[in-house]
Amino acid sequence: MEWEKLLSKERFYQSGDGEEPGRSDYDTIIRSTLFRRLQDKAQVFPLESDDYVRTRLTHSLEVSAIGKRLGELVYRRLKEAGKDAWFEHNPETEFSDTLLCAGLVHDIGNPPFGHFGEYAVREWFQRYLGGKTDNYARRLYRELFS
Repeated sequence: MEWEKLLSKERFYQSGDGEEPGRSDYDTIIRSTLFRRLQDKAQVFPLESDDYVRTRLTHSLEVSAIGKRLGELVYRRLKEAGKDAWFEHNPETEFSDTLLCAGLVHDIGNPPFGHFGEYAVREWFQRYLGGKTDNYARRLYRELFS
């Protein structure tokens, strides 16, 4: 695998303060409006036995923490195996921070009802609008963004 291409230090916007790219990415994500909007969306598990409902923000933070920990473990194992020189010359944080950030953003852009809600909404539109969802969606987007 070509890790130097997958984990590039190049960014569209450089911070200029010498900060590690992974840390800079993390800071950019948690300050973004898109990430903060996850606080207002429920992460619903319809088959959960308890009534605790978390937000997508909380869920994304949990996924992010798991991703970082897995990244640390995988990095160590790949470095110990000695099969790829990239791991000899790059810090663990460069690898694990990428997974940390991926966990934070993995739900951004998903529909507010999750996969089950997405299916239900699609079925409703098919049933009551006769499959004319494309035109309806375009009209809604024009109203919202004009």
